[in-house]
Parts: sequence; C-alpha cells; structure tokens
Amino acid sequence: MWKSALKDSFSRVANRYSNASRVQGEVGAIVSSLLVNQMRGKKVGRFMDLGCGSGDVTRRLIEYLTPREAILADISFDMLRVARARLKDKKGKFHFINLDMEYCGHVLRPASLDVVFSNSALHWAQDLNKVFFEIKGVLREDGLLACSIFTRNSLWELGELVEAISGLE
Repeated sequence: MWKSALKDSFSRVANRYSNASRVQGEVGAIVSSLLVNQMRGKKVGRFMDLGCGSGDVTRRLIEYLTPREAILADISFDMLRVARARLKDKKGKFHFINLDMEYCGHVLRPASLDVVFSNSALHWAQDLNKVFFEIKGVLREDGLLACSIFTRNSLWELGELVEAISGLE
C-alpha cells in the first residue's frame, strides 16, 4: 500500500517535477560531476539511473558518459513518460523500465551494468539493505555505484526554516 501511494504521488507531479526539484537537481549535479571525473577515460557500456524521475540529471550524464546503452528506471510510469520525452532528441539506445528499486536484480541480468547512478531516490526504499544487495548483483565486478541519499537529518535546516517562517516553532 505504501509503495502504491508513493507511485501515485510521483505520477501526479511528473509533469512539473523538474521545476519543483531544485535541491535534487543541485545534488544530482554534484554527484554527476564526481561520477564523470571518476569515469574519465573509461568506456561505459551499460548505465542505469535507478529512480530516474523526470530524467533531467540523466540527460546531462548521458552527454558526458556516452554509454552504449542506458536504462532509466523508476517506480512511476508517468515519470518515465516525462523522461522519455526529455531524451527524445538524444541518440543512443535507451530502455525505460517501470520498476520498484528493491527488485532491480529480478529484472536485470546479474553483473550486467558498468554504472548505477541514483540521485535522491534511494531513501524511498522500504529496505535499503535489500536495494544495495540488488544493485551489487547487477553491477559488474569492477562496476561503480554513484548515489546521493537523503537521510532523516539531511534537510533539517530547511525544516527549521519552514517552521520558523510559518510560525510552527
């Protein structure tokens, strides 16, 4: 039931998510930059963005990494629809997969990915250990995971600011 509500929530905001997700975009830019530096001079065969959302960060990453094949995965079909539209002018082999990140190992071949990228999505998992186990299973032995994750205290300053401004202190 919780996953269904999550999926519905992201589906409702899919068309306007890019405009409302500044923090995620900024964090994604930082993690992307680190990933690009780490992969400099290396060929990327298969790349996956797990929890790709509207595909904004993925679009930029694909320009720099130029993977042979890119998989965009998200629990929200509507987010995938928006991501597909954002990438329509890009050349390359793209797969859009509607999936729950806790089961990516059930959908993808073992040891088949060079890079797994996930920006501001993993914290939505019910069982984060399971997600990391699944990711480990689909990454090649020398594969790379680049991710950002919000924890309970990640945005505490923002929460305090909202409370102060709204008088909820």
